[in-house]
Amino acid sequence: MTRLPDLAEKVDSGDSWCKAHEGKCTQPNSYSGYDILALHITNRAIPGSKPVFWFDAGLHADEIVPPELALRFSSWLLDNYDTNADAHWLVDYHDIWIIPVVSPDSHHVVEAGGDQPMFQRKNADTTGCATFDPNGASTFGVDLNRNFPFQWACCQGASDDPCSQLYRGPSAGSENETQAVVNKLKSL
Repeated sequence: MTRLPDLAEKVDSGDSWCKAHEGKCTQPNSYSGYDILALHITNRAIPGSKPVFWFDAGLHADEIVPPELALRFSSWLLDNYDTNADAHWLVDYHDIWIIPVVSPDSHHVVEAGGDQPMFQRKNADTTGCATFDPNGASTFGVDLNRNFPFQWACCQGASDDPCSQLYRGPSAGSENETQAVVNKLKSL
């Protein structure tokens, strides 16, 4: 498609925990973290206010289907823009934001296992728990789903144990990844 630059752009929405805390990520190998990238899709040639469509995925690296769905949806929109009326309408009259991988650090940990993927549900924050268990029984990080400010720590289903798979973090919205999502949503 020759019009792709008019319809889609890659936007840096923030830094992962490891990128923001240089030198702190050493498990299963040393790495420097990543940008949290969003794909912004809309026809910028059509002015005016448009409803926002938000799609984020990859908060848990062990859930491999949601990032794939996010990428396939963005591909469907752009590949079919000229031939499908629904794709054309969505792109022309909506402000679409897609973050396929909110937690790129944990995705790195899982992939570092090669043919034997490691289990890493949480982000890579090592400040509360330094344990690394490639089988996932007890490990560092914060469960990003449980770190968002809305009703943080209000209900059952989250833990205050830093090594628990359900650790909600030391405070609401404490993690770089949740801050990136919240800040982008507030700006929209």
